[in-house]
Amino acid sequence: MKRMEFGYNKLGGSIPPSWANFSKLTNLSLSFNNISGSIPSLAGMWPNLLEFDIAVNNISGTIPEELYQVAKLDSLILNNNRLQGSLSESIGNLGLLRGSIDVSYNRLDGTIPKALASLSAVTSIYLDSNLFSGALPCELAAMSLKELNISMNNFDTTLPECYLDSTSNIVILYATYANLTGPLPEPFAMSSKLTTLALSGNPTEGTLPGAWGSATNLVNLEMDKMELSGTIPLSYNRSFSSFSVIGNHLTGEIPRGMFGMGNFYFNGNIGLTGCYKWYYSASSRSLYCQAYNTSLCCISSGYCCKGIPDCPDYKACYLPPTTPSPLSPSPLPVTEDAAPEISGPAVLVASLAALSIFMTMY
Repeated sequence: MKRMEFGYNKLGGSIPPSWANFSKLTNLSLSFNNISGSIPSLAGMWPNLLEFDIAVNNISGTIPEELYQVAKLDSLILNNNRLQGSLSESIGNLGLLRGSIDVSYNRLDGTIPKALASLSAVTSIYLDSNLFSGALPCELAAMSLKELNISMNNFDTTLPECYLDSTSNIVILYATYANLTGPLPEPFAMSSKLTTLALSGNPTEGTLPGAWGSATNLVNLEMDKMELSGTIPLSYNRSFSSFSVIGNHLTGEIPRGMFGMGNFYFNGNIGLTGCYKWYYSASSRSLYCQAYNTSLCCISSGYCCKGIPDCPDYKACYLPPTTPSPLSPSPLPVTEDAAPEISGPAVLVASLAALSIFMTMY
């Protein structure tokens, strides 16, 4: 018996001790069942095991040390169970692991093992929805990770600068509701690889770091309910795919260059001001914006302006900012729903031109 793949059934009970006899077993997949009990120490009896997948069951207890001794293991999926205890530094013994390590949605505690950094072929690590605490090791940031998810934990520490600076190789970082505290780091040189940063629900307070806005590769930023105050720095005066700061205490005018294509969520920042424009293009997706409970006004019509009052003097929205800045955008283009009035000499010139064309024709 080499492969045992029983996923997506309605199997119950526990993993039988008699399976220790399957010494040639290479793949064990029991995901999406109702299996209970614990991971048996007989895992060490499968020296040829390559895949161990018990995701989405009711398996409890700790991760046995014997599992970390299966040297050929290249896939370890343990998410959505009731596993307790720590993630051992012995996980570094599994040097052939590749792809994803997923222990999310369990009850694991303790610190994140630095030994994870020795698993050079791993591209995604999911540690979210556990009880991990303590410091975040910089060794993880140096890995070539496409995604690191440490959300919904209890770290009670600051986000290290090494996760955002030029030494970091992380592309997507999810760290929402992870009890990250203290000021947000503002590296001298931001990572050129980070595209997505989600930090919502952490009690960090403070202001939006200006350096983050200058990192043009960072196009998805989620910072809801973080007790942030102050203004949105002019370094954010650029386009984003998604930008969310719901439920903070931000004030001042939103940089006008942000209103390009993308999704924006400013809800609950009563002190935010500015002129909000809904763009639409048949060849690309439109901007979507939520700005309830803010002081923004709208200079467009359509679904995106529901709940946002009209600007009383929309023409003022096209004027340059009162304080010129090298980062300030050009005035917004005049569109059909907000065309400026033509009066004075311009009307006379237009009338004479029309009369000249009429006389030429007749």
